Amino acid sequence: MQNIRYPEQSRRIIRVRMHPACRQPHKALVCIEIDELNGYNGGAAIDGPIKQTCGTGLLKTGDWAMEEGLKWYSGGMKYRKEVHITTTGNQCILDLGEVACTATVYINGKEAGTKLIPPYRFDITDLIRPGENNVEVVVYNTAANHYLSIPTKYRGDTTSGLLGPVKIITYND
Repeated sequence: MQNIRYPEQSRRIIRVRMHPACRQPHKALVCIEIDELNGYNGGAAIDGPIKQTCGTGLLKTGDWAMEEGLKWYSGGMKYRKEVHITTTGNQCILDLGEVACTATVYINGKEAGTKLIPPYRFDITDLIRPGENNVEVVVYNTAANHYLSIPTKYRGDTTSGLLGPVKIITYND
């Protein structure tokens, strides 16, 4: 069991533990126990966001809100893939297909740009090279997923992630 103590409320302790039945690769069930302060119960027991840092893992393209444990997650994900290019052509375009909601692309560590709306196409001509290339896409969704976890009148589409299909298109003269 891990205790988290908030500095601004020195008496407040949140206990976090992993459920023993869920010790499987790529899955975890986390239980949270709260020692409530007077006046801080029910929905006020946690009066702000909880920061959770996760290790690396594998997530395929698609709606991450459909994955167990990510339905209520509002934030970002980084997708990374090594891509072997045999020829670059005169122009190379990375087409991410469908994205929910924003995407920033990095090719070999250099930023290719950020898109907030479709089309999610990036000119990567000057960044890609023949051989191995590191392609990273950072996607952020909206707060709609977070709103599923709290009483609110604000709702929205919870579709999240790099939905694809992702492809590199090369043009030659």
